[in-house]
Order: sequence, then structure tokens, then C-alpha cells
Amino acid sequence: MKARLERLRETLSGKRWQEIWHLADSTLSIFLFFPSMVFYWRGIWDLYGVYIAPHESPERQWWIVTGFGACSIAGYFAAPLLSHLLSYTRSKVVRVIATRAYLYAFAVLAMAYWRGVWCVADSYLLALGWPVCVAGLCISHGFLLVLRCSRTTIFPPFLVNLDTRKDVLSVSTCFRTQVKWREASSVVRYSLDSIFTQFFILTMTIISWRSSLSLLDVFVYPDDWLVSNLVSVGAGVTATIVLFALETTLSRVGVYVERNWRWLRLVYEDAVYVITFGAVSLIWRGAWNLNVIYIITDPKVGGWVNLGIGSVLLLSLQLMSFAGCCGCAYDGRDRVAADAIYPTKYLRRYFRTKQQQATSDVTPSISSREMTTSSAESREEGIWTVSTGTSNDVITDETDVTGSSLTDENRASRSDAASSPITYI
Repeated sequence: MKARLERLRETLSGKRWQEIWHLADSTLSIFLFFPSMVFYWRGIWDLYGVYIAPHESPERQWWIVTGFGACSIAGYFAAPLLSHLLSYTRSKVVRVIATRAYLYAFAVLAMAYWRGVWCVADSYLLALGWPVCVAGLCISHGFLLVLRCSRTTIFPPFLVNLDTRKDVLSVSTCFRTQVKWREASSVVRYSLDSIFTQFFILTMTIISWRSSLSLLDVFVYPDDWLVSNLVSVGAGVTATIVLFALETTLSRVGVYVERNWRWLRLVYEDAVYVITFGAVSLIWRGAWNLNVIYIITDPKVGGWVNLGIGSVLLLSLQLMSFAGCCGCAYDGRDRVAADAIYPTKYLRRYFRTKQQQATSDVTPSISSREMTTSSAESREEGIWTVSTGTSNDVITDETDVTGSSLTDENRASRSDAASSPITYI
């Protein structure tokens, strides 16, 4: 049995199979995961306009929605508290229900903040014309680059954020402050960092997105709305496919740059993700507007239908983290993997997980050397996730490779072991 599992592992981890898994993950990201996010986001976006202060003037309604979304700052404190409470239970069911409930609740507030700031930017900034859009994009994205948070602008299909990872309740703030509740100074630093991340970094991210899409509205067939969006989604899908096809090449170049010019590594990655942001803007603009045109244009009915479809898909695919993770991404934090620059491993991670679980059933005892090797391999798999910037190659909620629940001490030691050799300050 053990020999058969080992042969299966070697077969599925071969170069040809890795190329197949890469193709399958890329296809799922473009044609399943990305549409799921569009359904969810468009649905809840429309429902805010229907149910929150519908009789107020547009400007007043937008500020009310922004205020409601600003309550999402509570998620930065609820996440570590919930993580601490869950450390007292070994029930996987309890963990799954609690974490998914948190992710969904935070997503509701986060989407409100996005809609409010988006509409306020429409009214006070972008209505002044495309030169202001260019200035808004340059200034907001410039701030994100300087603060090393530009990857916060990247969304599906260039991102797969699994709800099953161990750090799903970890909050990644701009200055990476870790809270210690028994130390008042630590709580103050974490609070200030969280406020800055939520209300500055996220606001700059929203303005970058709104400015980018406004420029596309102006320059991509502005006189024909349908053709404009068809061209946008077609160009976005094409650019995404090209970038996925070049992913291994981009990764190898990144590894070469990291080995020979470490100082240049961050510049290289930022350049890749600026191009990626252009592709994401194209595909999101086209897909969103086509959804509005063809999938129930009525905000109330269409909103509920889209929200229902998106919620079911994201929860069943274990991807609610797409919308429910608080915090920002940190540029250049992890080492570049030789085979992937975009964190889109889904089937590859799933089959690797199944192999590890099957192996643990045969050999439940794993030596410390094997554990270290497994941890090193996992660090090679991806370069970023929204939550903490670490690889999201995990097995189940808060479990190790043997299926046992992690204690606070083990969780902390493993986090230190995984982050210290690959963190760039």
C-alpha cells in the first residue's frame, strides 16, 4: 500500500502532470472562480443600493453606505479573538462553521466600504474628467508601491485564496503588527496599523480600481457600450491566458533576479503585477458590465439572484476568502517559486493534500526532519496570499499533516519557522 501511494505521488508530481495541473488550475481560475466572485460582488453591490437609504439623495446614500462599510474595522479585532477561541476546540465542524461565518460577515461589510468609497470617488473626483482619473491612478497606485502593498489590487483570476488554510483568521496589516492582548502598547500599535490599513491602503486600492476602469470607459469604444465591454472582456481573457502561459518563465526570471540582484527583485515583481493589474481591470470591467446587461438588470431581483449564485459557489468551492479576508498584501515578502508567480494552485494543492493525508494514514509518525522538508517544500509553492503573504498550501482548518489539531505553541513555532528565512524587510 505504501509503495503504491509513493508511485502515485511520483506520477502526479511529475513534470508533465504538473503542467496539466497548471493548465487545469488556470482554466478553473478564469472560467469558474472568477465568475463566482463577479456574481457575488455584483449581487451584494446592487442590494446596497436597494436597501440602504434608498430614499436619500445619491450623495447622502453613498456616505451612509461608506459609514456602514467602515464598521469592517471590527473584523481586524474579531479575527484574532475568534482564532484564540477556536484554539480551545478540536471540532473541525465548529471551526469550519465559525470561520465561514466570520468570512461571510466581514465580506458584507467590506463590500459596503468598496461601494461607498467607489461612488464617493465617482462624485467628487472622477466626474472631473479623464486627466483626474490618470492623476488618481498614479497617486493611489504610487502610494501602494511605496508602502509595498500594490498586490492588494490583484483579484481573481490571478488569486486563489482557500478558506481551509491555517492562517485564514490571520490579519496582514501594512506594517505587519502582531497584537498581544496583554500588552497595552501592542494593542495600540495593532489598532493604529489596522486603522491605517483599512482606511488608507484599502481606500487607495479602491481609487486605483475606479480610476483604471474609468479610463477604460473613456478610451475603449466609448460610443458603443456593448462593443466596449465585449472588447474589454475579450482583451482581459486573452491577456490573462498569455500571463498564465508565461507564468513559469516569469517565475524563473524572478528566481534568477533574486539570486543575482536581490535588490532588483521587488522592482521586477512590482512590474509584473502592474501588468497583471491591467489585465485584471480589463476582464473585471467587461465581465461585470456584461453581467448587468444580460443577467437580470433589475437591481433587486438581479442582486438577490447574483448574490445567491455567488455565495453558493464561493462557499462550496471554499473560496469565501476572496471577499472575506481583511488586511492587505505585502509586496516581496516571500521567495519566488520556480514554477509559479501567481497563487492560483487549487487542484495541485488539493491532490498534494490528499497524498499527504493518505501517507499519514499509513505512517502516522513523521520525523522532525521530514516535517522540516515538508515545510520548506510548501514555502516554494506560492509567493503571496491576501491574508498573510505566505503560501496557502494547507490541509484542513487548523490541522497539521497528521490531522491533529495545532496547539497555540505549535502554531506559533511553525509560523516563525516558515516566515523568518524568507521575509524581506
